[in-house]
Amino acid sequence: MSNGPLTLSKPILLWLTDRSRYETGNACARERLLRYHWGPHGYGIQKAAQKIPLATGDVVHTGLALVLDYCRDNDVLPPAEIVNVAVETALKKYAQIIDSRGLLHWEDTAEQQARLISEQQMLIEGLIRGWVMWRLPEVLKVYRIVYVEREAVSVSRCTCGIGDRLGTLEDHVSKDCEGICIQTRGDFVAQHRTTGNYAYNEFKTTTENNIRFRTTYETTMQPYLGTLGIEDELGIDVTEIYIHGLIKGKYTHEYNPDTRDYDGPEYQNSKLCYAYRDEANPMAASWTVKSQWKDGAGMTKRLPKSFKRTPVAEFGNYQEYLEAFAEDLAPQVLVTLGPLPKKQHIRDGALESWVHEEERIRWALFEFADLVDAHGGNWAAEPVQRFLDRQFRRTFDCQRFGGRYACHMIPICHEHPGWEDPMGLLGFVPRRPHHLPEEQQAIERGYLAPDVAVETPED
Repeated sequence: MSNGPLTLSKPILLWLTDRSRYETGNACARERLLRYHWGPHGYGIQKAAQKIPLATGDVVHTGLALVLDYCRDNDVLPPAEIVNVAVETALKKYAQIIDSRGLLHWEDTAEQQARLISEQQMLIEGLIRGWVMWRLPEVLKVYRIVYVEREAVSVSRCTCGIGDRLGTLEDHVSKDCEGICIQTRGDFVAQHRTTGNYAYNEFKTTTENNIRFRTTYETTMQPYLGTLGIEDELGIDVTEIYIHGLIKGKYTHEYNPDTRDYDGPEYQNSKLCYAYRDEANPMAASWTVKSQWKDGAGMTKRLPKSFKRTPVAEFGNYQEYLEAFAEDLAPQVLVTLGPLPKKQHIRDGALESWVHEEERIRWALFEFADLVDAHGGNWAAEPVQRFLDRQFRRTFDCQRFGGRYACHMIPICHEHPGWEDPMGLLGFVPRRPHHLPEEQQAIERGYLAPDVAVETPED
């Protein structure tokens, strides 16, 4: 399947799913219902965010995809002009996301808003330029880039006779298939220059390079299921997997000397946004990215108090900053995990349970719709809610990732005023599907316009 608009011979009757909603449902079935199936168009709802968004992995991926497209087509490192265009494109997309939120009342002051946006722009540019400078050359030494951000599908429980995990999307659509269609989109696939083996690669943004991040992909099903569509559609066998960690740093509070606590203004704690400059000697513009280090005797040394945290924008040319401190910056903002072997037992087991769960949810949603109709369209009616408690349970683990990352569905599940109509008082909006087949299906059914504004990702 190409990455452009779909040209299919018939409407899509397949049941469309993806990894994100399956994993969401494993954590909380009610969240999955609300995020992916409920609402006026049946494709889910999302929070109309009230704060300027932090840099998202999707925005960084947009820039990196442009660079990788060039590498795929030319099999050489990109020239500076290509990297510059990639950065500009990613920053433009971030600006569109902010603009798409309309005239909302931001919670922060104008000064705080300007600071946050400046930090996120610096972070986006730094992650793109840093990966291209410090990791891409290593990749191209060993691999050729063959596929970039390719949309792919894998069909199970086929009803049209082609068979499970066989044929393309068009093949199944043309025969009115109503099977379970898993949508995937890997970041890039590379082929080993010597062995010819294929490696599946995913970019993952993370706040820090901690043990949880470094070990989670040894057992999680994410990357192993990600290889599914690309293998089925292209007839290749992925033998290894790489996770490219892009470390954003924490969005946290500054130290407040008045209260002697970390309750000052929030800021992006990343060396891509801030470094240290010696204010005692401003003419020399003495900069460093280390606040402490160990000397030859193993003793911890710290910067003199004359060095103050300073926005990197004041350094001057950003590319020159990255080059000047490459040795210290690279390990702080990038980590590569792998090669991970493809664990077939994880994928086989997850796939079997996934398809079974999709069939269950498909029929549960039909029953849900009939029940709502029987109660005059009132989804908040007591019998409807008890049905949802049985079929789409709430875990009530709503703040498992902390305050900023608390589940956006809390006002609905905890019945805040207006929960009966989240699109009203609570200000939720319809979700625009992320994958091309589902987006096309929603357009075909008249639920979405083809040219609506950019989707607003969650904070």
